Amino acid sequence: MVYYFVIGGDGQRYGPADIDALVQWACEGRLVGETTLIERGTDRQLRADSITAISVALQRLSGIAPPVTVEPRSDISREAPTMSVVPSPRPSAPPPPPPPSAQSAGSRSHQVLYDVSSRSRLAAGLLGIFLGGLGIHRFYLGYKGMGLLMLLLSLGLGTLTGGVTCSVVHLWGFIEGIVILSGGFKDADGRPLRS
Repeated sequence: MVYYFVIGGDGQRYGPADIDALVQWACEGRLVGETTLIERGTDRQLRADSITAISVALQRLSGIAPPVTVEPRSDISREAPTMSVVPSPRPSAPPPPPPPSAQSAGSRSHQVLYDVSSRSRLAAGLLGIFLGGLGIHRFYLGYKGMGLLMLLLSLGLGTLTGGVTCSVVHLWGFIEGIVILSGGFKDADGRPLRS
């Protein structure tokens, strides 16, 4: 499945979202044709209306007639088949408006839609690499219980076992810092970290 990042009005990257989510947002009027999308993995930039499914949703929303389908007529003699043009059915009602929470948020509604953490991946990764043994990166990401455990293991038990536990916890934090920088961590609320 292909995922896309959406460039918001503030120039920041949000997502990733799949085609179904983007079509849903287009139907709700929260995504416009000029919105810039970036394909995850290839970093290829394109306009939202260049994707057929989104373009059709935007056309239906704006009232432009959807494409017609061509069906063969079977009620004519067996000579040469003729074709008749049958328009596609129009939706019976316009899509519902965006939820009130997104409308009241004004220009910051993209944060509600794309659900990206306010915590930085770079900051969390560097905290993990340099102060990971103390669990500081876990506190930063909202994992207070795990951060406290790492802190206690590093400070409390490390002195009792001759520093072996302390070294293991520091290695653990260092490895987690690298994993965070590679994008393998989310914050305590399950949201992807901001780039």
